[in-house]
Amino acid sequence: MGESGRYAAVKIGTDLIRGIGKWDLTTDAKEVDDSEFGDGWAKTDVAMMEWKASFSGLVRPDDPFQQALNAYFLSGALIPDLRFYLNVTVYFAPDVAANAEAGGRIKSQKFGQDKDKNATVAYEISGSGPISRFGG
Repeated sequence: MGESGRYAAVKIGTDLIRGIGKWDLTTDAKEVDDSEFGDGWAKTDVAMMEWKASFSGLVRPDDPFQQALNAYFLSGALIPDLRFYLNVTVYFAPDVAANAEAGGRIKSQKFGQDKDKNATVAYEISGSGPISRFGG
C-alpha cells in the first residue's frame, strides 16, 4: 500500500509551516561527456549530485514560519533545517552532518489569488550540498 499524504508536512526544524499542502523533491546526477575522437557511441559518467524542491499551499499571513520563508528569500540565505516529511517520522533534509554548509535556498516565491478561492503561495528551492532521508 502507498504512503498517504495525510501526515506529510514541510517544516523548518521541528516547526510546521502552516498552509502547505504539496511538496516535491528531485535528486539528480549530473552527467559528463567522457567521449573522445574515434568513439562510435557516446560515453558518459556521473559527476556531481544535486537536489531541488518545491512546495505550495495556502497563504497564512499569521504563520511566523511563512513569514520566515519570505525573510530567507529576501536575504538569499540558506535554510539548513528545511525538512520534507513523508509521514510523522520519515523526512528528507539537508545533511548538515555530512556537510555543515548544506541547505536549501529559496529561488522563487509565487503568490496567487482568485476571486472565488483562497490565496496561494508556491516556493522553489535550490539545494546546496547533500540531502538525506532520516527516520523510519
